[in-house]
Amino acid sequence: MPNPTGNTYLQANLNYTWTDGDVYELVQTDTVEAAATGASFGGLGVVNQPHQALLNKINYLHSKQLADEAAIASLQSLSNLISSAVGVNGWLKLGANDVNLGQIQLIIQWGTISLLSFGGPSGQLPTTLPFSFPLAYPNACWMLIPYWQSNTTSTFMPTTGMPIAAVTPLVKQGNQIAYGNVQKQIAYGTTPGLTGIGWVALGY
Repeated sequence: MPNPTGNTYLQANLNYTWTDGDVYELVQTDTVEAAATGASFGGLGVVNQPHQALLNKINYLHSKQLADEAAIASLQSLSNLISSAVGVNGWLKLGANDVNLGQIQLIIQWGTISLLSFGGPSGQLPTTLPFSFPLAYPNACWMLIPYWQSNTTSTFMPTTGMPIAAVTPLVKQGNQIAYGNVQKQIAYGTTPGLTGIGWVALGY
């Protein structure tokens, strides 16, 4: 409510730093001294000093409250950008404040392309194998790393004569993995060998 006896209001000290004990009790023996030129505490007077300290503390806490609320709102918006779908083929979305792109969602995806249907005496594996991500990247795919999967540690594992690579340029959906002649290395029935091509991708 407005001041009932005048129009002079205390102003908070915006440079106030927290100080313990600066709000004190006025005791019976204290001098009653209001604001005036030459009064104590820079002209505030004894009776106004506790009020000024309380105002400073309230303003200090309020400024910290606003900063905290802004930080909490930012964290909440980022937490809403964290989600996942785990499994053999899955993805993980992570919110980030990127120094180049601003607020984005990094998307890490992974999966397996089975080779078991290509195994056996009559099987034929194409030299490139197209596949789709669980999620199409909204903006770009930066990285795609393929790797062999096998059910054995024997000589059926890939050698230097069996390269594997991601076909570039990478696109947001519908990429390809290329490889060398691996037909004799594919697992078939109880025969050990290659079982699939695993991959990990990163984009946003």
